Amino acid sequence: MKKIFALLLTLILFTFNIFANNISELKTSEYWLAEAKAEACGEIDLYFNFDLDKIQYYGKHISDDVFYKKLLDGKKFSKFIYEDEWDCIVDGESGYEKEGYYFMKIVYYPYLDETRADTHYQTPLPLNEEWFAALDEVLLSGDLGKIKNVSFLSYDADNSSRPYIGGDEQEQTKFDESLWDNVTEDYYSAWFAYIKSDTGEYLFPCVIEGNMGIENGRVYELYECAEIMNANMYVVEDFYAELVEDEAPNVWYFLAAFVIVLSGICVIMVLVRKKKKKGV
Repeated sequence: MKKIFALLLTLILFTFNIFANNISELKTSEYWLAEAKAEACGEIDLYFNFDLDKIQYYGKHISDDVFYKKLLDGKKFSKFIYEDEWDCIVDGESGYEKEGYYFMKIVYYPYLDETRADTHYQTPLPLNEEWFAALDEVLLSGDLGKIKNVSFLSYDADNSSRPYIGGDEQEQTKFDESLWDNVTEDYYSAWFAYIKSDTGEYLFPCVIEGNMGIENGRVYELYECAEIMNANMYVVEDFYAELVEDEAPNVWYFLAAFVIVLSGICVIMVLVRKKKKKGV
């Protein structure tokens, strides 16, 4: 009887220990926000007009306007996360409410040590307590498996600009207006919680501007999100050569492949000669 009781007690303690360890590994959005802030503040060192502590959120920049198309073509998401650029969101409490703006987004380039752009918004910031509560529910539910990392990403695409077409001065003022025939939104802007777990990659969106077909506060598998965005968005990509043309093939890859093939042929020839000599 004592042995059975000891065995049961051991099993209970073992189960409790596993449960406690799993609970300790669960982290809320507050933890991941603090991680992002610590990383950003370690890289951002500039003469902001306001205190860095007044920046509400920090996010890595998604560098490709049509990243969702390229994901569906088999490219990895990490290719489109710009590690050398931070998007910072400053809320109205930092002094911008008096100008009629609820919040603004600043783009900071650590490698240049300067800001290059800022966008002011006259609508309330949708990154609110409700959105983060929904994110925490997803992170703590266990439905996505073991969470490895959560990072915050900023995305925007601009259909409103009309870059010039042509090389000489007479053509510099002309552009093909037909490219804008399918434009329904001038500007897209969103914030994503990018979740990596042992079961896959997920996006938890917060759409700031523009109809992308995705819902705030809902978790999407990465490629599911890309498919929905691809079906609902139109970006005037014809002006961006890097968006419509694949990267130029790397000559070194072809050279390396040629050397490998040539080496293989040489090895085969040597083996064949040795075999012939043995036969003789």
